[in-house]
Amino acid sequence: MRVEKRLILILSLLILGFFNLFAATYRIEGYDIDIVGRTKESAVRRLVGNDEGAEFQSMEELQKAIDAKRQKLLDLRILKSVEASWTEGVEHDGYVPVRIHFSIVGAFSFIAFPSAAYDSNYGFFAQFYVEDQNFIGTTGKLKFSISLKENDNVHELKHSSLTSYIEIQLPFGKSWNLRSRLGLDLNGKDNEKSMVFIDLDLGKKLFESGSFTNTLTFMVNPQSKMRTGLRKVLGLIEVADLAFNDSFSINLRNGTALTEDSKARTDTQTTLTGSYNLKKLTGLNLTTALMLEENTWGSTLGSPSLYLKLISKDYRIRWHGDFRSGYNYYLEAYINTKLDTLFKGDIRLFSTPLDWLELSTRLVFRHDTTYVDYKINEFTGHMRGIMDDNALIHNQEIHDIAVLNLDTKFHVLTIPKLIRGYLGPFVDLGYVAPDHFLATVGLEMVLVLDEWPGSPGRISIGKSLTDPDEYEVTVYAYFFY
Repeated sequence: MRVEKRLILILSLLILGFFNLFAATYRIEGYDIDIVGRTKESAVRRLVGNDEGAEFQSMEELQKAIDAKRQKLLDLRILKSVEASWTEGVEHDGYVPVRIHFSIVGAFSFIAFPSAAYDSNYGFFAQFYVEDQNFIGTTGKLKFSISLKENDNVHELKHSSLTSYIEIQLPFGKSWNLRSRLGLDLNGKDNEKSMVFIDLDLGKKLFESGSFTNTLTFMVNPQSKMRTGLRKVLGLIEVADLAFNDSFSINLRNGTALTEDSKARTDTQTTLTGSYNLKKLTGLNLTTALMLEENTWGSTLGSPSLYLKLISKDYRIRWHGDFRSGYNYYLEAYINTKLDTLFKGDIRLFSTPLDWLELSTRLVFRHDTTYVDYKINEFTGHMRGIMDDNALIHNQEIHDIAVLNLDTKFHVLTIPKLIRGYLGPFVDLGYVAPDHFLATVGLEMVLVLDEWPGSPGRISIGKSLTDPDEYEVTVYAYFFY
């Protein structure tokens, strides 16, 4: 009996070894990409076809990777459909060659959208906005905007503000990215804030997770009364971000600002940061960083500061038509040698309990003891029904601020091959330390044209609950991002 058991055990081990010896490894040999539309094949290959030679130990792993590539293309919101499949060749030396096939139908990604708004505090707002979300077929973006905003509800052109800009975000080659922005801001309420500015950001990916970036900023204030002539600010930011493996990276950043006004001077800020990602140890995408910062203001050299940072972020959102499910978040905290602290975050949750209903919430917050900030638009921009110059918070010293959005969106209309309509009641809650609370309620309607899936129109009506005289009505292009 023992001999039989031993023979059975030996035979089983031999069979298992036989299958392990001859188990096939799937290797990507190439991509076949068929595109209907103006998206360039090189742009698609840059996103999903850059891993020729990658190996997978099973068909399940291969299929999972292909599904992730397909979802990445759909999440661009510039393609009507993406179909993905694969074929295998003849096995040789334990490797099965695989070709991946993508069949893509593009959408019309160019939109020109006039926008209008009225707020009972500041008056009327009008904007003409143009965006191409697939500029010259590269998946890059071209944006143009010109807007006119009344101030203090005064219906006079000379008291209004004119803002315009043109921006290009362009990926090219296998690793280069370009961002350029030219803008004009004429402030009818305060001429000292008027300016023309140019931003130029050029970056190159060195390897899998390292990059080098140069940013040049040039601003001119044409209406300054501080001195005769023009007030100029020239900024140059150099960034080198090097990753040595999946966990450890070093970032070196040097920023220089040359200011010509009543007292011309040069300011610099240099930071050196070492970061280590703890995902392999904790299972969370948590990064700890140690940053050394040194500042110079004119001829005055500041004392170096050492920061201990923690950053956690994740993105797990899946699109189901025009609805989303999943979550994404970004959390950052630090403390420095001066015991200054900062804690900020952006957390979003999406749920699709029914195929016609989406529930979502977003929390944006910041607690900061390092400096006084008067810029509140990044938060009030999420308060529908309240503008940046709300009387309760305008020109206040801001350290702690938060906004909570509660949204419901449900499907109400479909005209096949033309348009889909959604209604969304919402509640927005805001807090500005120490004792200012904001609350708005409202309703918005989103209209998604079949040819412009990433650029739906939006009609929004928001009413402030803390200021009975303030309300906001807007009609403009709504972008999911």
